[in-house]
Amino acid sequence: MYILLEIKISNKLKMLLVLLMVDGLGYEYLTPQDTPFWWTHSHKITNQIPTITAPNWISILTGHPTSHHKITKNEMVSKVSYIHYPGTTLADDIHPSLLISDWNIMRKFTHNSFLYTRNGFEELSRQIKKRSHGIIILNLDKLDTIAHNKGWGSKSYYRVAKFIDQATHRIAHQLERKKIPFVLMGVADHGGVGKNHENHLKSKIRNVPWLWVSNVKDYSPSLTKTINIRALVNKIYLV
Repeated sequence: MYILLEIKISNKLKMLLVLLMVDGLGYEYLTPQDTPFWWTHSHKITNQIPTITAPNWISILTGHPTSHHKITKNEMVSKVSYIHYPGTTLADDIHPSLLISDWNIMRKFTHNSFLYTRNGFEELSRQIKKRSHGIIILNLDKLDTIAHNKGWGSKSYYRVAKFIDQATHRIAHQLERKKIPFVLMGVADHGGVGKNHENHLKSKIRNVPWLWVSNVKDYSPSLTKTINIRALVNKIYLV
């Protein structure tokens, strides 16, 4: 399970790691009808408090809790780079690393920014064609924007979630066809209730999916209970 540690130490196992960071995708909003791929391949985990975007993305990328990295507001990330934040094992230990994002706060740190979710997946697909190892991170903000405007669980929310689910499925097929070792991971920062995600006690906000698809069986995680994102990321990424 110690994927990055194994690669860093021996460098014998070359694989392509793709991480999808989907803003606002709550685990309890996954359904076999609208999001069958994520619903089938995801485990339930809990996020960091405060249940907002920047603190959780930093925790996911570094494996550290908010008490360690001190990022507690979205506005604070202007002082750091997501991809080169101190202790970010994803960027520091795996090369090449690439970040693609449509979140305005993250765009200054990205390889490429885009306006529509479709464009983000198209860029991801192009990058997968070029690479046989390293890590590619795709950060998607559109679902969260829709949720704040129309509400979590609304028709508009599920329309975007369905597209993300189908696009993720296509990416998985693309990776399988490359005939290379790969891990496709997906995670969210928070869910939501109504049009916000400020109540840290609600399960629809705290519970988020951890998607895992891989053809490297020795590195498949075995999760039997709800686990904290930080604990899970530490287990996989800590070096």
